[in-house]
Amino acid sequence: MPNNKNDKSKKDKSDLTSKDAYEEIGRSYRFFLNWRYALIAGYFVSLGAIGKVLLESWDQQPFVLPFLLFVILFGVTEFFYQLEIRNRDLYHYCTQQGKVIEDKLKIKGVYTRLNELDGEINSKSKYLHSNTIDWFFKLWRVISVLGVLVYIGVFICISR
Repeated sequence: MPNNKNDKSKKDKSDLTSKDAYEEIGRSYRFFLNWRYALIAGYFVSLGAIGKVLLESWDQQPFVLPFLLFVILFGVTEFFYQLEIRNRDLYHYCTQQGKVIEDKLKIKGVYTRLNELDGEINSKSKYLHSNTIDWFFKLWRVISVLGVLVYIGVFICISR
């Protein structure tokens, strides 16, 4: 280990170039997008499993198990939605940092455009991936809550 602090062969964090940072942002961005796809796929698998159990249990346990499945559906939906929101924050951060580097290099690249799109997400007229996924999770929240309410209503009507 060199004792000389001025030794140029030793790299430290300050030697990170804009190119290196830009490449790392790209890798991170793709990593988080791959996680998004995995989360959505996992959610579809969970929906399929819950639906299969619901259909199979319909004849044996017409009230208790379907009620529990709708409660579980709500919990699973919330779980995956919160993971999606966290993941979205991370790849939006990558987009913002990529734009900073592009501004520094005086280029208008993909991160500049993605950052512009991120700013448009709050617009109700834009059908972007994030808005679509938000509506998808909101739909399943409503379905699960309606399922619980229907089963509570049916149980009250039958118990009278």
